[in-house]
Amino acid sequence: MNAVVGFLAISKVPTLNIERMCRDWGIGKRKLYELLTVMNATGVIRIVYRENDNRTFSKGEKIFFGDPAFYSIGTGNIGTRREAFVAQSFEDAGRRVFACADERNGDFSVDGKIIEVGGRSKKPKKAEFVIRDDTDLPYSNSIPMWTLGFQY
Repeated sequence: MNAVVGFLAISKVPTLNIERMCRDWGIGKRKLYELLTVMNATGVIRIVYRENDNRTFSKGEKIFFGDPAFYSIGTGNIGTRREAFVAQSFEDAGRRVFACADERNGDFSVDGKIIEVGGRSKKPKKAEFVIRDDTDLPYSNSIPMWTLGFQY
C-alpha cells in the first residue's frame, strides 16, 4: 500500500504498471487487484475506469488520491491534481465519471459529455467542455474549476 501511495504522490501520469509492481513486491496479480479494490472502496485512492470496463480485475485508466489535497504535500504534478479534483467533484455530486476512451479527445466523460481539464490556456482538443483552473469567468464552452464546488 505504501508503494502505491508513494507512486501517486510523485507520478505525472496516474496509472500503475501491474506487471512491474507484482514482480517488485513478489505478489500475484490477484492480490494486487484486491489491494487496489480495498484502497478504492475505503477512499484512499480513486480509480477512474473507462466506460463499459466490466473486467473483474482492472486497474482502471487513471488512479488518483482519494483526496486531491494530498497532492499539495509533495511534488505532485498540477495537472494530476486538477484531474483528481474534477473527478472528486463530479463523483461527490453523484455523477458517473469515466476516463475517455481516447485521450486525444479529452480527459473524462461525465454524463456523456467529453471534458478536458487544464489551466488558463488549455486547448479543448475534441472535448465539449474545458474545465480551466486559473480563470474567473465562464465563457463559451469553458468552465472555471472553482464553480465545481457549487454542485453540492
